[in-house]
Order: sequence, then C-alpha cells, then structure tokens
Amino acid sequence: MTEDQQKIREVKRKYEREWLSINGVVGVGIGILTDKNLGIMISVTKVDEQIRKKIPDEVEGIKLEIRETGEFKAL
Repeated sequence: MTEDQQKIREVKRKYEREWLSINGVVGVGIGILTDKNLGIMISVTKVDEQIRKKIPDEVEGIKLEIRETGEFKAL
C-alpha cells in the first residue's frame, strides 16, 4: 500500500461516522474520482444544497466527491 493510499484510509476512518450521520448519506468509500485520482466517494440518495454545505471538497489534503446513488438495498 502506498503512502497516499494509507493517508486516504486514515482520513476515511476518521470522518466516516460523521459523514454517515448526515441525512441522505448512504455510503463512504475509496475509489477513483471523476478527475482520475484516488479519493473518497460519498454516496448520497440525492445531491442537495444541505449536503454540499456539510461535505467539503477536500479534507486533510484528500479530495472528496459526492455521488448521487440513490438508496442501497440488500438483495
């Protein structure tokens, strides 16, 4: 694991509970963002202004990306 990957995992672990407590957030993961860089993806039922105000574009130098996924359902 690279130093960047380790940093992303640490930031995710540190903030995941806080982000999941935001109404409409359904998941937090690590993956390739739209800009082709590794970062943290925040999955939401619907992107709205309240969510955008509570989730920054970057935390501790790690890029975040909000993705509208809808609700997750177990099969």
